[in-house]
Parts: sequence; structure tokens; C-alpha cells
Amino acid sequence: MFKLQVKKAGVLFLTTLLLFSLVGCSGGSYAIGIGEVEFSQNSVVGEYKSFSGNYFKKGTIADGENYTLNLEVDTKSGELMAKVINSNGETLKTLENGDTYTLNEVGTYKLHVEGEKHRGGFTWSWEYACEKEIG
Repeated sequence: MFKLQVKKAGVLFLTTLLLFSLVGCSGGSYAIGIGEVEFSQNSVVGEYKSFSGNYFKKGTIADGENYTLNLEVDTKSGELMAKVINSNGETLKTLENGDTYTLNEVGTYKLHVEGEKHRGGFTWSWEYACEKEIG
């Protein structure tokens, strides 16, 4: 047996698009003062004068896939909390500025950001890797 590791831009784009666009959903209840929260191919980026409330993005991990999540936060005032939550509603990890976390178990997950008068911004990004055994 040998392992084949696939890391190609086309596969990355399609899989990420499928994971977080078609299979996943986003939502929340938040108020933003001058700014926005945007979802792109491999990240959720928020830049604003004020963010209060919560934003989430759901996605599903298939067998053999893994994602490394990265969180960068710029806090000028207020508070921002980011969590990875499983399909049972359990918090697997609370992330702080500069933290990374790897998801490699099959399942549905929620990337959850909650702010309280947070001024600044955040970038929650992910990198995809796929390992399959061929035998």
C-alpha cells in the first residue's frame, strides 16, 4: 500500500467550494457598524468599526479529508470569541488569535464567531488536504 497525497489548486478550489458553499450554510444574528463580514473560497473575513452578535459557517468533512483552520484577530476594543462546534453542539475548540486547529474526523462542523462591541477584524481561514490509501 502507498499513500497518495493530493494538493492541487483545482481540487482545493472545488472541494472547498463544495464543502462550505453547497453542503454548508452560513448565518447568524449580528450588527455591524461600518464594515462587513465576507465569505470567500478559503476564508471568512470581518473588518468593521463594531461587531456584536454571532456569525457561523457550517461544513462537512468527508472520509480522508482534513482541514487546518487558522484564526487571526485584530482587536482594538471589545471582545471576539471563535469556536469549532460539532454536530452534537459540543465545542471542540475555542480559538484565540494565532491559533490553528485541524479537523480530520468525518462529520459536520460549525465555525462560530461571537463578538461583543468588537472593533477591528478577524480572518478565519482553512487549508485543505486529502490523503487516500490506494491498495
